[in-house]
Amino acid sequence: MNIHKLSKQDSCLIVQINSSTNKSSLIELRENYPKLLTQFIDPGSILNLQHLIFAIKQSYYAKKHNLLAAREFEVDLLMRISITDQIEEALKIAGISPKNKSYLIASVGKIKELTQIQNWIVENLEYSTDININNYKKINKLHNIDLDKLNQSNIELDLLSYSAVKLVSRFSN
Repeated sequence: MNIHKLSKQDSCLIVQINSSTNKSSLIELRENYPKLLTQFIDPGSILNLQHLIFAIKQSYYAKKHNLLAAREFEVDLLMRISITDQIEEALKIAGISPKNKSYLIASVGKIKELTQIQNWIVENLEYSTDININNYKKINKLHNIDLDKLNQSNIELDLLSYSAVKLVSRFSN
């Protein structure tokens, strides 16, 4: 399982679940671990793991500085991943559906709570310790962005800059 430091106090746990989606699991996780910010994500909506980590860091920063594009961190995260300022579109692109054969769980909070949710996942879900995602062609087509023209060493950040521009323009109108 992947744990990434976001600040002195908070980290992020990212886990790939290898079974069809179950919204009741998301509800249960949110009810049992209310101190954590938890979202289920369609792995087909992200370029790679680094793209997701950068999106989480952006949403985390936005939450800490009252700059979220949505009322909730979880929705803001989906909007950044989806490169849209429309919540419904973000849910369609990055949210989970019964069609998903696998999905990602991203939880943000203190290590103590992340350890607890990690233990729950180990006991209750079929998970993978390796997250190997490469959706280069799919993201290229989905967003109609020529990824070949972006800086290949920072492609994830360039992709999220499109998202940031869209979200900022939403507030300036």
